[in-house]
Amino acid sequence: MNSEELEINLPAGTSSEIVDEYKADTKWMYPYISNDELCKTHDISQICNEERKRRMHLAINHQMHPSNYRDFLLKKYFDSHMPIKWLALVADVSMPTAANHYTGSILLNHLVEHKKSLFQTLFIETNQIDYHMWLQISRIKYFGEADSLQIAVGDVIVGHSWIKKYFKEEDHSCHYGLGKTIITDCGIPAVEFPPTNSIAIDLPQVKIISNYNRHDDYIAEISYPDY
Repeated sequence: MNSEELEINLPAGTSSEIVDEYKADTKWMYPYISNDELCKTHDISQICNEERKRRMHLAINHQMHPSNYRDFLLKKYFDSHMPIKWLALVADVSMPTAANHYTGSILLNHLVEHKKSLFQTLFIETNQIDYHMWLQISRIKYFGEADSLQIAVGDVIVGHSWIKKYFKEEDHSCHYGLGKTIITDCGIPAVEFPPTNSIAIDLPQVKIISNYNRHDDYIAEISYPDY
């Protein structure tokens, strides 16, 4: 999408500089709902779907960006044989091909390193691993106790991944990507904000609602093999 064609709907009075930051992908806002909103509705799926679609354009990348920092960061995890904990926004899915073992891949936007609390990662920490990265679905080995998991564009997804090293013929260089992966959450974050007349000592609690009904709007559904 061309930045001149992109329509960013922000509150009245928002400066043009901030709008330009969203268009350039240097600023983004993951979707979320408050616990107060949940208490006011009997249809959790409806409010999750509405929020996911409403904020989608504030979180998905709209430009192409070169990637340099990813390999530098992921190499450290690869060399230390440690998994990385990350958070991202689901942006798309690729069709199955022989190259990805006929399972397809999930496109992650605004992939960030998840170091501290979920609230900090969602709203405060802005250090990206990369603007976008593909996660091969066959590398997802566990996603919780449910038999299956639906994934929609606009969902916030959290995972732990071991790092995989690979060689690209086009630039004759080694690169690093997400290998074996555990998905810990995928859905819409619900945030428990403190009352407006209180002093918040601790960061607000966040729980990701993953089992809401995405109806026919999901792009992938993963399940465990029969064995």
